[in-house]
Amino acid sequence: MSNCYQQRFIPNNPRTWCAEQTVKLHIRLISAEKLPEIRHFGKMKVYAEVSLNGTNTIKTKVDKERETNPTWDFCHDYTVNLKEASALTVKLYCDRTRGDKCIGTVQIPINSYFQTPETENVAAAATYDVVGTPHGKLKLKIQYTTSHA
Repeated sequence: MSNCYQQRFIPNNPRTWCAEQTVKLHIRLISAEKLPEIRHFGKMKVYAEVSLNGTNTIKTKVDKERETNPTWDFCHDYTVNLKEASALTVKLYCDRTRGDKCIGTVQIPINSYFQTPETENVAAAATYDVVGTPHGKLKLKIQYTTSHA
Protein backbone atom coordinates (compact mmCIF):
# COMPACT_ATOMS: atom_id res chain seq x y z
CA MET A 1 0.00 0.00 0.00
CA SER A 2 1.28 3.42 -0.92
CA ASN A 3 2.37 5.66 1.97
CA CYS A 4 -0.17 8.30 0.96
CA TYR A 5 -3.02 5.92 1.81
CA GLN A 6 -1.78 5.28 5.33
CA GLN A 7 -2.78 8.79 6.33
CA ARG A 8 -6.17 10.45 6.11
CA PHE A 9 -6.57 12.05 2.69
CA ILE A 10 -5.94 15.81 2.82
CA PRO A 11 -6.25 17.36 -0.66
CA ASN A 12 -3.91 20.32 -0.19
CA ASN A 13 -1.22 18.24 1.49
CA PRO A 14 1.18 16.88 -1.16
CA ARG A 15 2.12 13.94 1.08
CA THR A 16 -1.43 12.57 0.75
CA TRP A 17 -2.38 13.84 -2.72
CA CYS A 18 -1.75 10.90 -5.05
CA ALA A 19 -2.50 10.50 -8.73
CA GLU A 20 -4.38 7.32 -7.88
CA GLN A 21 -6.60 9.05 -5.31
CA THR A 22 -10.22 8.98 -6.40
CA VAL A 23 -13.43 10.19 -4.86
CA LYS A 24 -17.03 9.30 -5.50
CA LEU A 25 -18.78 12.56 -6.32
CA HIS A 26 -22.55 12.49 -5.77
CA ILE A 27 -24.37 15.30 -7.60
CA ARG A 28 -27.98 16.16 -6.84
CA LEU A 29 -29.36 18.73 -9.25
CA ILE A 30 -32.38 20.19 -7.46
CA SER A 31 -33.84 23.10 -9.40
CA ALA A 32 -33.39 26.40 -11.18
CA GLU A 33 -35.28 29.62 -10.69
CA LYS A 34 -35.82 33.00 -12.33
CA LEU A 35 -34.75 31.78 -15.76
CA PRO A 36 -35.64 34.12 -18.61
CA GLU A 37 -38.66 33.24 -20.74
CA ILE A 38 -37.13 32.51 -24.16
CA ARG A 39 -40.19 31.05 -25.93
CA HIS A 40 -42.56 33.28 -27.84
CA PHE A 41 -45.32 30.63 -28.08
CA GLY A 42 -46.17 27.72 -25.80
CA LYS A 43 -44.78 26.60 -22.48
CA MET A 44 -41.09 26.63 -21.74
CA LYS A 45 -39.81 23.11 -21.04
CA VAL A 46 -36.38 22.98 -19.38
CA TYR A 47 -33.77 20.27 -18.91
CA ALA A 48 -30.14 20.26 -17.83
CA GLU A 49 -27.01 18.57 -19.12
CA VAL A 50 -24.36 17.79 -16.51
CA SER A 51 -20.76 17.00 -17.44
CA LEU A 52 -17.48 16.56 -15.62
CA ASN A 53 -14.39 17.98 -17.35
CA GLY A 54 -16.47 18.29 -20.53
CA THR A 55 -17.10 14.53 -20.77
CA ASN A 56 -19.56 12.00 -19.36
CA THR A 57 -22.55 14.21 -20.17
CA ILE A 58 -25.80 13.19 -18.48
CA LYS A 59 -29.20 14.71 -19.29
CA THR A 60 -32.01 15.28 -16.78
CA LYS A 61 -35.66 14.73 -17.54
CA VAL A 62 -37.48 17.66 -19.13
CA ASP A 63 -39.58 19.67 -16.68
CA LYS A 64 -42.71 20.45 -18.69
CA GLU A 65 -44.67 22.17 -15.92
CA ARG A 66 -42.68 24.80 -14.05
CA GLU A 67 -41.36 26.76 -17.05
CA THR A 68 -38.88 29.38 -15.72
CA ASN A 69 -38.55 27.65 -12.32
CA PRO A 70 -37.88 24.00 -13.24
CA THR A 71 -37.22 21.22 -10.73
CA TRP A 72 -35.50 17.90 -11.42
CA ASP A 73 -34.26 16.33 -8.18
CA PHE A 74 -31.80 14.48 -10.43
CA CYS A 75 -28.94 12.45 -8.93
CA HIS A 76 -25.80 11.11 -10.57
CA ASP A 77 -22.49 9.73 -9.29
CA TYR A 78 -19.08 10.31 -10.84
CA THR A 79 -15.83 8.62 -9.91
CA VAL A 80 -13.24 11.38 -10.02
CA ASN A 81 -9.45 11.18 -10.18
CA LEU A 82 -8.40 14.19 -8.13
CA LYS A 83 -5.40 15.01 -10.29
CA GLU A 84 -7.66 15.28 -13.35
CA ALA A 85 -10.79 16.82 -11.84
CA SER A 86 -11.37 20.41 -12.79
CA ALA A 87 -14.98 21.46 -13.31
CA LEU A 88 -18.54 20.32 -13.20
CA THR A 89 -20.57 22.02 -15.93
CA VAL A 90 -24.36 22.33 -15.94
CA LYS A 91 -26.00 23.65 -19.11
CA LEU A 92 -29.69 24.54 -19.02
CA TYR A 93 -31.72 24.10 -22.21
CA CYS A 94 -35.21 24.92 -23.42
CA ASP A 95 -36.64 21.85 -25.18
CA ARG A 96 -38.02 22.98 -28.55
CA THR A 97 -39.36 21.25 -31.64
CA ARG A 98 -37.09 23.22 -33.98
CA GLY A 99 -33.94 22.67 -31.95
CA ASP A 100 -33.17 23.13 -28.29
CA LYS A 101 -31.83 26.47 -27.13
CA CYS A 102 -29.23 26.97 -24.40
CA ILE A 103 -30.59 29.19 -21.62
CA GLY A 104 -27.40 29.47 -19.58
CA THR A 105 -24.47 27.68 -17.97
CA VAL A 106 -23.00 27.08 -14.52
CA GLN A 107 -19.38 25.99 -14.15
CA ILE A 108 -18.29 24.73 -10.73
CA PRO A 109 -14.62 24.18 -9.80
CA ILE A 110 -14.66 20.70 -8.30
CA ASN A 111 -11.53 21.04 -6.16
CA SER A 112 -13.30 23.70 -4.08
CA TYR A 113 -15.30 20.86 -2.49
CA PHE A 114 -12.18 18.98 -1.33
CA GLN A 115 -10.71 21.63 0.96
CA THR A 116 -10.81 19.83 4.31
CA PRO A 117 -11.28 16.20 5.39
CA GLU A 118 -14.24 17.28 7.51
CA THR A 119 -16.30 17.90 4.36
CA GLU A 120 -16.23 14.23 3.34
CA ASN A 121 -19.71 12.65 3.37
CA VAL A 122 -21.31 16.06 3.91
CA ALA A 123 -23.79 17.14 1.25
CA ALA A 124 -22.93 20.75 0.51
CA ALA A 125 -25.96 22.64 -0.78
CA ALA A 126 -25.18 25.57 -3.01
CA THR A 127 -26.88 28.09 -5.27
CA TYR A 128 -25.04 29.37 -8.34
CA ASP A 129 -25.73 32.20 -10.77
CA VAL A 130 -26.65 30.93 -14.23
CA VAL A 131 -24.29 32.66 -16.65
CA GLY A 132 -26.17 34.02 -19.65
CA THR A 133 -29.25 35.01 -17.64
CA PRO A 134 -29.95 38.23 -15.75
CA HIS A 135 -31.26 36.60 -12.55
CA GLY A 136 -31.19 32.82 -13.03
CA LYS A 137 -30.09 30.59 -10.15
CA LEU A 138 -29.24 26.88 -10.02
CA LYS A 139 -29.62 24.86 -6.81
CA LEU A 140 -27.68 21.66 -6.25
CA LYS A 141 -25.95 19.50 -3.66
CA ILE A 142 -22.52 17.94 -3.98
CA GLN A 143 -21.18 15.22 -1.72
CA TYR A 144 -18.01 13.17 -1.93
CA THR A 145 -16.49 10.10 -0.34
CA THR A 146 -12.91 9.00 -0.74
CA SER A 147 -11.90 5.63 -2.08
CA HIS A 148 -8.48 4.07 -2.37
CA ALA A 149 -7.14 2.12 -5.32
